[in-house]
Amino acid sequence: TKSSNTYSVIIIGTMARKGKKKAVQPPSPAADEHNMTEEESIDEEMKEIVDGAGESESEGSDDEGESKTEGDKSTDTKSKRNNSNANKTSTTIPFMDTFYLLSSEDSSNERSIAARDLIHHCFFTDGGINYKDSAYALDRLFNGVCSGRAASRQGFASCLASFLRVAQSQGEDDFKTILKEHSESKQTDLDDAHPAIQIRQLLRETTDFDTVANGSGKSSGSNKNRFAGKVKGIEERDHVFGRLFGILAVVRSGMLKSAHDEVLTGYTSDLIELYHYKKWMKEPSVHALIELVSSLDNKKQ
Repeated sequence: TKSSNTYSVIIIGTMARKGKKKAVQPPSPAADEHNMTEEESIDEEMKEIVDGAGESESEGSDDEGESKTEGDKSTDTKSKRNNSNANKTSTTIPFMDTFYLLSSEDSSNERSIAARDLIHHCFFTDGGINYKDSAYALDRLFNGVCSGRAASRQGFASCLASFLRVAQSQGEDDFKTILKEHSESKQTDLDDAHPAIQIRQLLRETTDFDTVANGSGKSSGSNKNRFAGKVKGIEERDHVFGRLFGILAVVRSGMLKSAHDEVLTGYTSDLIELYHYKKWMKEPSVHALIELVSSLDNKKQ
């Protein structure tokens, strides 16, 4: 009776309390996994990262001596690599070796370093400008843009543009002295004209792909090179691209920026000649012509 009623009340109260607990209990993470917001997801990821970092720190503190040793080894290795790269960069490449490295396919950085050391040797040694080696380098650069070996065309054309830019900055008299030294060594007759005109004449002679054996300059229906020998197809192609890359090097050197109309007419006619050479030369010739016009002063344009 009284005791049984009391016992029933206790049981009902206990069941009610259990029911309330179940009602307020949040859903399990597995059930609500897809309802997680992006912000909550990022917070969870950050928490995992932080916890992971904490675990690694505690593991490191347990084995502090070993981690320090590994860190020292890693630092030593990095410093050795940096010193090795610094030595490679700071070591001056011998003058004659620079021409070989201008054709390097390993990296453009290696070609850039070779070009830098070549120009430094020619213009910035203790004795001033080395006219003899500068003339020799100019001849090699002209020949290099006609080579299809490895990355010769890119390396030599880039170096030629920098060489001409530096030569021009030294003054017209010094530039003409280099060109005169070059003409004497090659036993050619160059007029005492503007350096850009002389460069064009040298470029045309080096990249000649339509010279007849008798030297009259008239086409006889068969292409022969400057040595009066039959021009092979691959050699002719290399010389055509050599002239294109040579003109682009002159344009990028800034020599034509404020040049006279006579100079611009000469280089423009060369590009038009390349345009009419063959179908596959039309597009690159047009691009080169656009770059030439874009490089000029506004008044010239």
